[in-house]
Amino acid sequence: MTNRQANSSIKGYNYQFLSSIHEIIHEISDASEFVIEGIEDLDINKEEESILVQYKYHELKNFQNSRVAKPLAIMFNHFLNNRQKKYKYRLFIYITDKLPNINITLLYEILSLDSGSKYISEDNKPFIKDSKLLMEFLEFFHWEVSLKYEIMEREIIELLIETYSISESSAEYFYLPNAFKIINDLAIKSDPVERTITKLWFKNTLSKYRKDLDFEFITRFKSFHATKKYIKNELMTRNIKKNTREFVVYIGNPLRGDLSSFIINLAKKFYYSGNRNDTKPVTFVVNGNKEEIMALKKNIYSHLSNTNELIIMNDGYEDYRFNSQMFNCAPFTVALPLRGKVNIPNYNFKMIRLNTFSEHKRKINLIAPVVISIDGGFGDFEEHYDYFSLRGLKNDEIIELLGGN
Repeated sequence: MTNRQANSSIKGYNYQFLSSIHEIIHEISDASEFVIEGIEDLDINKEEESILVQYKYHELKNFQNSRVAKPLAIMFNHFLNNRQKKYKYRLFIYITDKLPNINITLLYEILSLDSGSKYISEDNKPFIKDSKLLMEFLEFFHWEVSLKYEIMEREIIELLIETYSISESSAEYFYLPNAFKIINDLAIKSDPVERTITKLWFKNTLSKYRKDLDFEFITRFKSFHATKKYIKNELMTRNIKKNTREFVVYIGNPLRGDLSSFIINLAKKFYYSGNRNDTKPVTFVVNGNKEEIMALKKNIYSHLSNTNELIIMNDGYEDYRFNSQMFNCAPFTVALPLRGKVNIPNYNFKMIRLNTFSEHKRKINLIAPVVISIDGGFGDFEEHYDYFSLRGLKNDEIIELLGGN
């Protein structure tokens, strides 16, 4: 698949979730119920009706019967099996031209295509020729050309600004990606009940996500460099600085590529020779067994030995018997700092195994911690006020994001 084809596929996939967000936000009633990936892409259950919606995105393509055969066949087959419930069916499709007026003849032609009839059960295939049933289905069916991707995204941003009284940049860089994350997380749940929400639930949940930055979804909408500037401003607004908050980097995968190099290079961005001496050392909490952590430490020591760098780790002697006082001790500069800079510190960073942290966390002092997960998930840290995920970002991108703060 070419890059252009791949980008088109990704955009089409994102369009379904973007359209669902658009539909939910536009809904008037907070009590209206939505099922993400229900019978169709989105099922809408209101007090007076149930609507099954499919979304299709065909950028730079004109209308063809074959492009609507599958969704129409799926809907028609469902209609035949559920005539007593009188569902309404909606197909929103983005194409570059207009949709024709649909009638019995056109519907029959579309359903008769191989690309359509294969989605109709053998028992129902004879009804493709039943003009009475075709007419009845058309009474409940509607299709229309939907908004272009960028226009729909802009409409959602404007609605988010109005709903939450936020800035355009907050709506674009945080609320929209987090809305996408909510829908994505719902879509992968196996139980339809867990995929069912109300508009009120969506509004409230999106508001709570304001404190949970997930860079994977932000960068899905914006490039890394386009996002970086706003992220920096956001961290500054929350007073998340290396000299006022304690950065805890949670590593869920101890086998992550170049992890020892990543830990050393990120540590050098914090309490390290030549940096400001009021910067707090970074703490790494690694979720792994004892053997994996020992191997990681060995790799770190090997790296430092090869580069002949003076970087010291404080692990609270956990390989022997964990000493919380040692782990909690403040870093200090052995020699007098020059103009407020770190000269030779007693340690540069902390590292501890998740199990050790969990066992001794009441004795471990973390001052205004900011928990950063680089692999997704937060272990025992979700209780903290500020936490965010850098899942999906490369090691050098994480260092670039956190290092200059």
